[in-house]
Amino acid sequence: MKWLIIIFLIPTLLFSQIPSKEDDEYDFSYMLEEMENDKNFVDTYDLKGMINYFIEDCKKHSISIPNKMTIDATLTELAKGTIAHALGMEDDSIIHIEIDPDQWHKAQIEKRWYILYHELGHDFLNLRHGEGGKMMYNIIERNYTWYDFVRDKETMFKIVKREPYSYEY
Repeated sequence: MKWLIIIFLIPTLLFSQIPSKEDDEYDFSYMLEEMENDKNFVDTYDLKGMINYFIEDCKKHSISIPNKMTIDATLTELAKGTIAHALGMEDDSIIHIEIDPDQWHKAQIEKRWYILYHELGHDFLNLRHGEGGKMMYNIIERNYTWYDFVRDKETMFKIVKREPYSYEY
């Protein structure tokens, strides 16, 4: 009996200390499931559709949207190592994004969404590197998961919605 208790107790103690994604500040499982199973989820080669998805996401997070704006998403060869670039920062009448088609094609789907939200963080939300949490950090990781994407975009939106000059440190 004593050995039986030890056999069951040791694995429980060992594995109960491993942190999981559920230990994070938010539960993103419903968003992850929606993104993985949504048949209306936008194809990553439909750049305007992706931008419109971002705008709808902003609306869901009560982020104000200009009444009229132009979307200009262009495929063009960019400098080596650059997948996308935002050109419309500080001009709320236009979203102007350039994307390198070769680099875009080579990137995994989660990375495409992450990069697009990063660039729209500049272009649409007027965030600079270092503002808006990890999503607005200027070093891109090799790969992202849906979990990384959802967690980091939610953090970015949360920071954008804060009152100006009420930063928490």
